[in-house]
Amino acid sequence: MNVLRRSLGVLGALAMGITLAACGTTSGARNTQPKPAERPAEEKPAAKKEKKEASDGSPTANLLAVDDSVPAAPDVAQRLVGPRVAVEKEMQEVVGQAARPLTRRSGASLDSPLGNLVSDVMRDAGTEVTGKPVDVAFTNKGGLRADLPKGALTRGHILEVMPFDNALVVLELTGEDLLGILDRSSMHGGDPISGVTFRIENAKAVDVKVGDAPLDPARTYRFCTNDYIVDGGGRYESIKKARNINRTGVLIRDALLNHVIHQTEQGKVIDVPNTPRVIGVAPPNKADM
Repeated sequence: MNVLRRSLGVLGALAMGITLAACGTTSGARNTQPKPAERPAEEKPAAKKEKKEASDGSPTANLLAVDDSVPAAPDVAQRLVGPRVAVEKEMQEVVGQAARPLTRRSGASLDSPLGNLVSDVMRDAGTEVTGKPVDVAFTNKGGLRADLPKGALTRGHILEVMPFDNALVVLELTGEDLLGILDRSSMHGGDPISGVTFRIENAKAVDVKVGDAPLDPARTYRFCTNDYIVDGGGRYESIKKARNINRTGVLIRDALLNHVIHQTEQGKVIDVPNTPRVIGVAPPNKADM
């Protein structure tokens, strides 16, 4: 089990435990409040349990409202102190150094230092896990939730950038379908991409190059992205025509963390070239990212 996923699980458990402790109940604890008929008239009636049913009639939830009337359980909160401190310590561990701030925004170009870093990491990881070169890596910029600062990078910084468990997917697309994805991305100013350069004109991708060669509509390209996009996120319709889909199970967050650690082991700082990948004038962002 990878370290960040384990830490996320612990953080989730802490959040649940702290909430329950503050409200005075834990899993398995009984509700000892009096029945509604036993309460004085001025007190609130006891919360009712609500059972929801799925379409097949099976129960999917058993909800019980919890408020200040439920006595506190300070012993539970106390038991959570140790795990919370351990997780916080782990998240503060320094794993690398950034040569400059790696932000989600850039200047003249429409790509960004952080987006370029993550997409490069994805392309390398896709190549490594499948044993075959990946031509293009693409992800949605909305999936990058924080910038990386200049200087020390911690595990917590990596988690803040990619808090979601999005996994790497490698597949095959024709050049025509790849262009469809780039056109869709151009509607909202482009997304992080590796292995491709293009310009945006009138919300369309033009002068597209894959590597050093012009995009060939008839060629098949090896393409990697995240499972959110493959499953329909962002409405990239061309992805539905993909073939030989390989859901690798590799979390992109883990690939980014491993990249930072490996670069650090080689005495390198984290950075990306300044060469623009997406240039042009972006229209107002009216499409979903």
